[in-house]
Amino acid sequence: MKSLLKEKLYSFFIIIFSFFTIKRGRSIYWIDILFMIITLILIKKDKIKLNKYLGFFLIGYVALVTFNFINTRIVEMEYFLDYIIYSYITFLILSQMELKEKIYKNYLIIFSVFTLIFTVKYAISWYEVGFKPNYRSFARGYPTIASIETGIYVLICFISTIYSKKIFEKVISFICFFISIIALISVNSRNSMMTIPIIILGILILKYRKKLKIKYFIGTILVTGILFQQLDVDRYFYRVEKTLKIENLKKETRIRIWEYGIEKFKENEYKPLGYRYFEENKIKVIPNEENPHLHNTFLEILVTQGYLALLFYVSFNIFLLKEMIKKIKTTEIESQKILNYLTISILIFYNASGLVDANIYFKKVNLLVYFLYALALCNVVKDESNSYISKIGVENENFSS
Repeated sequence: MKSLLKEKLYSFFIIIFSFFTIKRGRSIYWIDILFMIITLILIKKDKIKLNKYLGFFLIGYVALVTFNFINTRIVEMEYFLDYIIYSYITFLILSQMELKEKIYKNYLIIFSVFTLIFTVKYAISWYEVGFKPNYRSFARGYPTIASIETGIYVLICFISTIYSKKIFEKVISFICFFISIIALISVNSRNSMMTIPIIILGILILKYRKKLKIKYFIGTILVTGILFQQLDVDRYFYRVEKTLKIENLKKETRIRIWEYGIEKFKENEYKPLGYRYFEENKIKVIPNEENPHLHNTFLEILVTQGYLALLFYVSFNIFLLKEMIKKIKTTEIESQKILNYLTISILIFYNASGLVDANIYFKKVNLLVYFLYALALCNVVKDESNSYISKIGVENENFSS
């Protein structure tokens, strides 16, 4: 009875936590911290497992950020808590959870349905203006945040569509995927619209590589290209086409922001400027526009937190990727393999978007991303009923022989 209650509590808190990713309004830290304390109590201490290198670089990076924040105190405590609690602490705690396979295997389809809470709003807002090509839908915040968030929803629904075994789940996932694609185009982010198709193509090649025939593959790409031209679909990608032109790249605002950041770093004798330095010292490289960060995660960490922090951050991401690959090779739980396929694609997308945005400061994005990372690497217990049925089958077979 006690074991059953604890199992239900596990599933309850994981589902509740997913709702935290869509929480609106101001931060209520005491609720979040209370949730984490309860989760810690539920964790079985003897089951705690964390790759020593992954743990070292993660804890080391958090320690460096903490020291940097205390040493400079450029911004309020809220900015620091948003960064630490909703990403790294979330990952550290939830990655040690133990979940039952019969609960775990349903998460992907549940998350796919949850994406409709956001994507439908974007799709409707675009529909209301007649699907104008120059419209940008980001009702819930800045376009950069909306684009990363929507890109993750596309990947969730896509993975659920191609890996779901049941027809009903495939259909539901595909509907969610279709709506998320509409939402992604409505946000009209250059980075997401360039990286998401490449990642999806990579997933398809890896999944169907044994069945893939080059002539059909090339034919599909050609037909898709022709349809884009004939149906005038490419007008919705005008920002991407504009970006890819060399003459436009030279005028890109982000490049001027990066140059400004590097110059400030040089002026400070290559010492870190301080955690969230540009939040209080806005970047003004073009008239009537202020930027609170360098629009590049890696450059932002280097300039504001220092060389060592950047080394720890990059190393953490490398070992995180290695752990996901290792989990795919070692776990017997098919649903966990699939979730790791998803998180690898998200890890690639998240870091790719970090080349043009300081996404480490996007709280809701980080909460969603690190929640999924933790869920992919947590301990999943194989369904005993399936094992028992298999065992009975083997025994009966042996008995009859």
